[in-house]
Amino acid sequence: MTESFEAYPEVVFADATYKLLDLRLPVYVLMTEDGNGQSEIAAIGLLVNEEEITLRWFFETFKKYNPISAKTRVYITDKDMKERNVIKQVFPNAALTICLFHTLKTFNREITCDKRNITPNERDTAKEIIQNIIYCKSELEYDKLYKHLKTVAPETVIEYYNKNWHGIRDEWVIGMTYMTGNFMNKTNNRLESFNGKLKSVISCFSTLEDFVEKLFIVLKCVRLERDKNAVKLVQKHPIQTTQTPELHNYYDLLTPYAFNFLKKQFEYDVEYNTLKNTTENTCSCIFYNSMRLPCRHIFKLRKQSLTPLFDADLCDKRWTRNYYYKTQRVFKNIEVVPSDSDTTVTTLYRKKKKVPTTHEKFRKATLIGAKIADLISLASNVHFYRKIEQLEYVYNNWLKGHEVSIQVLGNYETLFDVCYRYLKKKCKM
Repeated sequence: MTESFEAYPEVVFADATYKLLDLRLPVYVLMTEDGNGQSEIAAIGLLVNEEEITLRWFFETFKKYNPISAKTRVYITDKDMKERNVIKQVFPNAALTICLFHTLKTFNREITCDKRNITPNERDTAKEIIQNIIYCKSELEYDKLYKHLKTVAPETVIEYYNKNWHGIRDEWVIGMTYMTGNFMNKTNNRLESFNGKLKSVISCFSTLEDFVEKLFIVLKCVRLERDKNAVKLVQKHPIQTTQTPELHNYYDLLTPYAFNFLKKQFEYDVEYNTLKNTTENTCSCIFYNSMRLPCRHIFKLRKQSLTPLFDADLCDKRWTRNYYYKTQRVFKNIEVVPSDSDTTVTTLYRKKKKVPTTHEKFRKATLIGAKIADLISLASNVHFYRKIEQLEYVYNNWLKGHEVSIQVLGNYETLFDVCYRYLKKKCKM
């Protein structure tokens, strides 16, 4: 999980699922998106409740063991205020966006005839305008529809809307959420899919032991599926690729998922203007800001200025094939070598690890043993006999073929508790 998150920390999907444990503990899941659009689990937590203090511990612990979380640009969540407040405090530099499904669900639940004291016709009119607002592409379009809403919607609806939604419009209006760099993700469907897999394997209200056992089964299956898709990416190539040289170069550079986004922008055949802030390398449009890939405006400007349409630097590194190969579990001990010929062939070379001989193992073990012997000889009598007992314990268990787990004790326990137990044992002899 740590390696996956370290490779792709930009966008995090957060949500909880329920009724899996007999202890009624919510299961919190954090998820990311890799360079080929696949989902990767970043963290799973069992929380005793969903109070702010508990959520704070979860996210602060996640931050502590994942320093790369400082590079997370956006968290996609539902509209739970406790969760959102905690994320804002723990990750002040990250933006927050609300899942489209939860946005629509909340409006349907809150704008009703009974709750707002309105007629069915007024309800339907207000909800239709709000739905159009949700899909706005810009602040200008939002302002236009917002003014229209204020002229036709009942006062109770406007009051609810202004109190709960207007001030955070950049967190739920689709066009504005794209500007956070969320890779065009509108929903938490990735998490819902994973939660569905959990519930298909883990029975409702399972014991903790049964839950943990089956959780790791699900995780293993999910990882195997991701590994299979990664290998398929290397092995499968289209018989006929695009005839456009620039697109062919982009295909070789990017993962199929990223290339499909770029290809649509490259082949955009509708007349359009470049934006005011468009340059040959950057643009202010929602696609460029969301995906970090060249948009149709950049391509048009480059055509006009006779600048080469292919430029690897236009694409975020996370979307490249080379970066994807380096960050996938299945390729950890394998080198991926693409062919330069017209017929695309990718060769996998397994990186060979030198197997040490018996003599080399003995020599290395002897060196470490000599260091241990030298260290123990300088210890006081109490520590000397205790360390000898520990070494004998390790040796006897290794002799029987057992594995040994070693726990490091704190200084206070080492000097007092252990010595006390040792002397007490000697006095009984």
